[in-house]
Amino acid sequence: MRDLPKDISSVICQPSIDPDMNEIRVNGRMLQLLMTLDGKKTLAEIASRLGGSLADIKKTVVLLLDSGLIQIAGGSESLLSKDFFNFVTEKLARIVGPIAGLMVEDAIYDLGGKGQKIPKSKGVELIDIFSRQIPDDEQRAAFIQAMMEKLKAGG
Repeated sequence: MRDLPKDISSVICQPSIDPDMNEIRVNGRMLQLLMTLDGKKTLAEIASRLGGSLADIKKTVVLLLDSGLIQIAGGSESLLSKDFFNFVTEKLARIVGPIAGLMVEDAIYDLGGKGQKIPKSKGVELIDIFSRQIPDDEQRAAFIQAMMEKLKAGG
């Protein structure tokens, strides 16, 4: 059985049908969900459209994933919050001054983020990028510690 995140509301799935696939049995619920998946809508949107709950469709999603009829197209990883970026900018501004905002924007761009959409898994990498810009060892260590605590608190 596939592992899905506990909160599947932001998961996006799309059909993934292999023409060389063996026979697969699908029930009406599986077929209905399969026909609704488009690789763009989240499972929360689809559940609402189908008139069911996320808990109801999660079982069906798992069956479809296990049978190879769908794949996760995105949205399953949570992102760093706007609060995290505000916190980073504030801490950096105390050390490097008003250029902190540009440093944050550049780092987001370097990591391939659009706007402030950076997965939490890239948080440590982001902190490393910023810390390399801090010449003072003590300030760098304090900055890293504060950022890691913020990241552990939920990013």
